[in-house]
Amino acid sequence: MTRIMVARILIALGAGAALLVIAGGSLNASNFCFAQRRFLSEDELLAAAVADIPKLVELTQERGRSLLRYADKSTDFSNVTIVNYKDASDFMQNNPNCCRIGRFDGPREPLFPPDWWTVVSGYAAKIVTVNFKLRFLTPTGKESFQNDPFYVWIDSCGKIKPYA
Repeated sequence: MTRIMVARILIALGAGAALLVIAGGSLNASNFCFAQRRFLSEDELLAAAVADIPKLVELTQERGRSLLRYADKSTDFSNVTIVNYKDASDFMQNNPNCCRIGRFDGPREPLFPPDWWTVVSGYAAKIVTVNFKLRFLTPTGKESFQNDPFYVWIDSCGKIKPYA
């Protein structure tokens, strides 16, 4: 084989590899779930994300109290008991219409939608706004709540991802 022929073969292989990367990246950006080998609708993405949310909002007592204090500095929350959700259906029953794809209100922490590379690489595809009731028992035993919005990244299959 001549050098020219080897160079052509290497160029063809490189071009083929580049096309595969571009095709995979465009599928990641368009809600194609490789694990299920199909495109997911936004409703399916949200349903998958919501299934993981009760674990995410499962709070230690101290973490829950600190979230309550963050939103309402004038109240003493040191004697309240945080009430966690039992499962995804309990979460959804108490928080209908909790979750939407996109960012719709001001964040408490600087979290932005995934950047171009994060989406194309398949790590995360969307940002989801989650509004839920942070439930707690007052010292008298009465259940109360405070609305607590937060944001999560999800991949093209709806799995929640840590922020990169």
